[in-house]
Amino acid sequence: MRKFWIMVFSIPLFFFCTFTGKDHFCREKLQGVLSGEGESIGFDIAGPLTYLGNGNEAIAFLTPDKNYVIKFFFKRGIAKEYRFKPVRRLKQLFIRQEKKDRGVEGIVRYEKAFELLPQETGLIAIHLKKSKDTLPHCTLIDYLGKKHEVDLNELAFVVQKKGDILYDRYRVTTEMRTDFRELFNVITDKGFRIRSSIFFPYNYAFCEGKTILIDLGKLEFAPESLKEKEKLLGLYDLWVERKAKR
Repeated sequence: MRKFWIMVFSIPLFFFCTFTGKDHFCREKLQGVLSGEGESIGFDIAGPLTYLGNGNEAIAFLTPDKNYVIKFFFKRGIAKEYRFKPVRRLKQLFIRQEKKDRGVEGIVRYEKAFELLPQETGLIAIHLKKSKDTLPHCTLIDYLGKKHEVDLNELAFVVQKKGDILYDRYRVTTEMRTDFRELFNVITDKGFRIRSSIFFPYNYAFCEGKTILIDLGKLEFAPESLKEKEKLLGLYDLWVERKAKR
């Protein structure tokens, strides 16, 4: 009888879980180039490229010289773990939602940033449409050490400078706040906003004496929106304050 009741009460738990279990990286998950012809990327890529990290939108690989990061876009994101999310599960079951193509969304975002914010994002090259040049095949080494041979001509990717990420352990200085103020001023003056209610230190890095935004997942081009310089700086100050209390 006890086993019976355990089974009965376990059913809702499984019902409301979003079963996304850990998923291994493979070439098929990467977003291909968009239709049309692009420009020459002006950057020579020589592998192997080693896994550096990933989010829901893109996966990053490090060049052999460790000076640049190559980001490839996921078609619809990559699952990492089992999660108990009843609200999301209810939406999946009862509310019809249009599936978003994260790969294309990411491409549009990075393309606009490359056009208007190359210095502020460290972007030096993009390959979102087939280049006029023939690119080589390249070896990607994933987080399990497995090698994948890919044709760079067929994949959408960006090339970004490698910087030192602003981890929580980074010592906060007065000069750092000035650097962030300048960065936020340029971002908002050029019509962008960052859709976030908190400051993510892992989205920023220090590169060649400058502070840059390296993760563009929350960046949005919205020239018609109100300026939010003080909001962004306020979120940074709040993060610094909380960091000091630890």
